Amino acid sequence: MATNTPNLKLVKPEITDKIDVSIANFAQNADKIDREAKRLQDRDQALQSSLDNTKEDMTVVQNGLVAVNQQLKTNKTAIDQIHENTRANSNNVTRNTTDIGAINERTTSMQGSIHNLTQISQENKSTITFISSEIEGIKKRLTALEGQQEMPPSEGEE
Repeated sequence: MATNTPNLKLVKPEITDKIDVSIANFAQNADKIDREAKRLQDRDQALQSSLDNTKEDMTVVQNGLVAVNQQLKTNKTAIDQIHENTRANSNNVTRNTTDIGAINERTTSMQGSIHNLTQISQENKSTITFISSEIEGIKKRLTALEGQQEMPPSEGEE
């Protein structure tokens, strides 16, 4: 009696089987093998198509990675430039702060000088007022003296 193969269940004829049964089994086995071969071919084509799609996807991913890497390089360059500008700006801020401190010190000194000059000016004004007053007194005395010299002698006086 015939047995079946474990995977495709093909009929394995026995030596004692009749030829017409063996030929019928052979035809049945050929159909099973043909169906399985077709299934494997279809599966192979599907796998090949999937592999081709995966290769295309990988190419797209690789191109994307190249673009991302280029953008990263560009960004790094920009970040390095920003970092350098920030460092320069920080140095400028430090210098400007120092300059502002010096200007504030000079301004304070100038304000003190202006205050001293204002006091001196007030003292000079007082002195000028005093001197002007003295000059006015001298003028009055001179006028009085001049008046005494210009008077004609009185009758009887010569």
